[in-house]
Amino acid sequence: MANKKINAETVKNVLNIDYFESSRVHKDLDPIEPTPMKLPIDQIDPYDRNPRRSRNPEYEAIADSLRANGQEEALTITRRLGSEKFMIKRGGNTRLEIMNALFHEAGDERFAVIECLFMPWTNEWD
Repeated sequence: MANKKINAETVKNVLNIDYFESSRVHKDLDPIEPTPMKLPIDQIDPYDRNPRRSRNPEYEAIADSLRANGQEEALTITRRLGSEKFMIKRGGNTRLEIMNALFHEAGDERFAVIECLFMPWTNEWD
């Protein structure tokens, strides 16, 4: 058998798919198990269905702790299928709000990149 060099065009023609086209993008490549991550704060949104409608009564204490100690606990995040940005999965909306204010308004660079624990998306209630 002759030694043929196989190129992308040959594979594309044999398989009859556009696998090697630049337009093929797979967006949902998030980890499939809990994974520690460091993300720019601008890539994390609060949970948009948070039942809390008033300011957390512990807001000032949390803000004081974050100012004094920085981030001591990772935010638990997830990402809905097809979404570009991550979001809070359980708890942490107040901490995210405060860290955003400390970074964007006060210029505290400690909050430019946030430590997170990514949890794979399952559903709205898990």
